[in-house]
Formats: sequence, structure tokens, C-alpha cells
Amino acid sequence: MGFKEFLNESRYVTNGKLKPKKVYHTSSSKGIKSLNRPIWFALDIEHANAWQESISSDAGEAYIYAATVDGKIADVDDKEIKQLFNNANIDLDDYIVDVVSNPTKDELLKMPGTKLLLKKGYVGIVYLDYDPSDFQNDLDALLVLDPSAIKSWKKI
Repeated sequence: MGFKEFLNESRYVTNGKLKPKKVYHTSSSKGIKSLNRPIWFALDIEHANAWQESISSDAGEAYIYAATVDGKIADVDDKEIKQLFNNANIDLDDYIVDVVSNPTKDELLKMPGTKLLLKKGYVGIVYLDYDPSDFQNDLDALLVLDPSAIKSWKKI
């Protein structure tokens, strides 16, 4: 690995590819079969379990789904992604604040940052989101913008 690759390597993304084999979505909906919208994922099972506990305490039961993601993934810490947003005159930090606010599908797809990522061939982005076990902390999370990139969807 060269120095440039080392600098752009993140914990979860290398050369635009997601490292974890599986990612996890937690929902109060049992039996989600149709994936026709952007979906948020935890990058490890412990994070998904914490969301399950949080959702269960608020809404009753919660379910965890495992999936794999096929496609190019952006990472907010990647210098190239920062430059991409900068060149497009889009504030990356503001975009992530908007993402963390849990916008609707329509709101998310209208955001200039989402349009930029999809136009450049990215199917998702890794960013910092709330830690459901301690909302004063953050954890890395994945937002898959293009649901066709989600593979092997299964309730666990």
C-alpha cells in the first residue's frame, strides 16, 4: 500500500469498498421485504443491538436485518470526498448534520450532497451518527443511498 492509499484508508472503507462483510439495520417493522428507499445501517452488530434496545424501549419490538452492500462507498473523512464536496460548493458538515436528522426519503434524495454522491457513482456514505447507548457519543454508521446496492437482506 502506498502512502496516498494509507492516508485515504478508513476503518470501514478502502478504495471505495466497504470492509465489513455484513451491515445491520434495526427497525420496528417486522418483515421488511421491499428496499425502495435509502437505508441507514450500523457497521457492527453491537451498534445494531444498541439501536434495537433503544427502539424497543420507545416503540415495542425491534428487529435487526443483516445485509451486504455492493458498490462504491464514500467516507466523510476521506480527503477526496471532502474535495469533491468543496469543488461542488456543498458544505460536507452541513450535509451530514442534515443526514443525522433522519430526513424522509424525498428530503434526502433532494439534498445536493446526495445528488452529488449518486452522480459520482457512490451508493452510500460512512459518517458519524449518534451512539444509541449514549447519545453524547458518536459511532460510525452507513447510509445506503441507492437501495439496489443492498444484497443478501435477511432478518436475524
